[in-house]
Amino acid sequence: MADGPDIAISIRAAAWRQTVPRVRRLCRHAALAALAVENITDRQAEVSIVLGDDDLVRRLNREFRDRD
Repeated sequence: MADGPDIAISIRAAAWRQTVPRVRRLCRHAALAALAVENITDRQAEVSIVLGDDDLVRRLNREFRDRD
C-alpha cells in the first residue's frame, strides 16, 4: 500500500458509468481530497465508496434502518 490509502469503489448502478465520465477516477480524487482536508496521511487508511441508485438506498434503509 505504498501508494496511499486503500480506496474501494463499487458502482452498483449502471447510470453512474453512463453519465459521469471516468467516474472511478473522480471518486478516487474526491476521497483523496477528503482525506487531505482532514489531514489524514496514514497509508493504512481505508475508504469505501458505493455509487447506487434510489432502489439500492431504499433497500438498505429498509434492511438496516427499518425505513422505506
